[in-house]
Amino acid sequence: MTPRDAWQQVIAHTQPLPSMRLDLASATNYVLSVPVVADRDVPAANRSAMDGYAVHADDLRHCPVTLKKIGEVPAGSDVVPAVAPGECVAIYTGANVPPDTDTVVMVEDTESVSENQVRFMKPPRRGQHIFIKGENARRGEVLLEAGVVLQAAEVGVCAAVGVDRPSVYAKPRVAILSTGSELLDVADDVASHQLRNSNGPMLVAGLNASGFNIVHCSAVDDDETRVIKAIGELLSECDFLILTGGVSVGKYDVVPEAIKRAGGTIHFHKIGIKPGKPQLFATTGEGKVLYGLPGNPLSSMIGLQEFILPALKRLSGLPPERCHTRFHVRLGEDIVSKAGRVRHTMVVLTHDENGLVAMPVESSGSADLVAGAKADGAVIIAADVAHAVAGTMVEFCPWRPFV
Repeated sequence: MTPRDAWQQVIAHTQPLPSMRLDLASATNYVLSVPVVADRDVPAANRSAMDGYAVHADDLRHCPVTLKKIGEVPAGSDVVPAVAPGECVAIYTGANVPPDTDTVVMVEDTESVSENQVRFMKPPRRGQHIFIKGENARRGEVLLEAGVVLQAAEVGVCAAVGVDRPSVYAKPRVAILSTGSELLDVADDVASHQLRNSNGPMLVAGLNASGFNIVHCSAVDDDETRVIKAIGELLSECDFLILTGGVSVGKYDVVPEAIKRAGGTIHFHKIGIKPGKPQLFATTGEGKVLYGLPGNPLSSMIGLQEFILPALKRLSGLPPERCHTRFHVRLGEDIVSKAGRVRHTMVVLTHDENGLVAMPVESSGSADLVAGAKADGAVIIAADVAHAVAGTMVEFCPWRPFV
């Protein structure tokens, strides 16, 4: 199965979680489930864009000219002065422009003659420095569509139109279960035949960086009965269960059968991708998701980036076409590898005068997590390409949020 076909299987068997309302301060990085609509025109009145003076432009056709200042309008004031020809009013940024004036002149283009007289030095452009009522949006207009992620600007829009509790999709609760009799905790002393569980913390970090909620992370021996029991317990408290290790076809790869016996239906098992061929995707009748990753850490990282994070975004309400983060970069060196599977090759990004350049990271294989820590992400080489030539533009999947 190709990675593209595997992703279509994920889309077919997952749906966004139910929506809920959150306080605006808690809704950052959640996905809107209901559009945000303007409750009034934005801005709600003609407003000054500058500190200065509201005037009739016709009074300033022949400058310099002196006008009588009849008062002021601070921001937030409900004062509506009547400004006759030959008069002006001091006005401040954000204040409503008096309805019988048509132009704002910024204070830097004036001179104060006396307390009640202001000299204007050059003719203004009629209508300058005024935000026109409704120029940003009209009452009833959709400002943010469902499916939009609430970040800084979007939260500001909600606040501006009085949406203090937006309707958003719930985020999935995630549990992680590493399998392997050789695995010990990070703090344990290990013998040469043992490993510290690096996949669990690595996945926790990747999920945390993307704003997902981890409810459990543990390890279990390669014992089918214990794995079945752990799966059943974890599915009772999570929406998405990630399993690492034990997903291939060896004697101790008990995860596929354990998933079946725990009530899961497997939709794919093995993908044409390198590294990370033995990946597994399953669901339960209750809509819970199980995803099995290989035990090799770089294979797990590829599965995390290519399938797990996109699937979690899908469950969180993001449209499928926006669940993968991709952009194009230029190869700085040739990449030569065996064709037949889509390859994810680790790279670091540099810059030159033409933009981003991807330089391959040397690695000894899919267990080389030390090399993985040097990478900014992976470039994606098509299955039918054995030799990707330096200078070629290729897709890039970032592993770091700041890339």
